[in-house]
Amino acid sequence: MIHHMKETTAYVAVGFEQEIEKAKNCSKSVEQGFELLDVRVINVGAQRFCCPEVLFKPSSVGKEATGIHELTYNSIMRCDADIRKDLFTTIVLSGGSTMFPGMAKHVSKDITSLALSHTKIKVIAPPERTYSTLTGGSILASLSHFLQAAIDLASAVKASLNSAFGNFSFSGFSQIGGGIG
Repeated sequence: MIHHMKETTAYVAVGFEQEIEKAKNCSKSVEQGFELLDVRVINVGAQRFCCPEVLFKPSSVGKEATGIHELTYNSIMRCDADIRKDLFTTIVLSGGSTMFPGMAKHVSKDITSLALSHTKIKVIAPPERTYSTLTGGSILASLSHFLQAAIDLASAVKASLNSAFGNFSFSGFSQIGGGIG
């Protein structure tokens, strides 16, 4: 029920502060009715845009995390300088939480505010993005050379532990986590 309410009523406010003021001055302007299973209708107000805003400002709910626009910007800036232009012009949204109306504009606006003034930003929001990661994973797994490039979970865990702890021997832990070591 909550999932359906999110999908049908929520949106990303491109100008969050202005939307808050709009809601304070006239809450009816942001309200939308939502029909419950028992046919009662409830009005959903500022929650419609406050909930998705957490993706941009996790601190608003007490999380010490970086917003998706900053994560995206920082990821691009960690790449080689010669490919950043291409990355900034091909930012592709994927996943169900990117389906909110206004998401692409908000991401674009916020990344533009972080980037140099001459940097062109293009955010792509494919209509089928809810399942983009599943589709991409399926395509990748179907490629003939995928199995040669893939590693099993135990090898991934071992590599991760070795990366974190250097040459420390994990042979004594061979029965933990499916046999690392």
